[in-house]
Amino acid sequence: MIQCLNIKIEGNVFKTGYRYFLKQKAFLHHISGYVYYKSDNSIGVLAQGKPETLDSFLHYCWRGNKDTTVEAVQFKNTPLISTDTFEVIDEDEIASISIKYTDENNIKTML
Repeated sequence: MIQCLNIKIEGNVFKTGYRYFLKQKAFLHHISGYVYYKSDNSIGVLAQGKPETLDSFLHYCWRGNKDTTVEAVQFKNTPLISTDTFEVIDEDEIASISIKYTDENNIKTML
């Protein structure tokens, strides 16, 4: 079963290569989604995959790369997103992400 997490990462993560570190780890763990800077200098992530791969991905969110110091990782379940890749995007692009959700076994798309 696929699930999607909305993740917020705080700490010394701005302009450190952290987003590209997460993109690499997402690729290795077959996770799709997006990573972006938030206006409060944190990192936002929409990560979608199997629960066991998302657990591994969250480990890397906490670990960070050699140039980061992660202070907090918050996450919650969110509706599935329409992507098969993992991309680094700008925060203003996140509003246009197509979201899939299930309502009585019907897949719908919400823009």
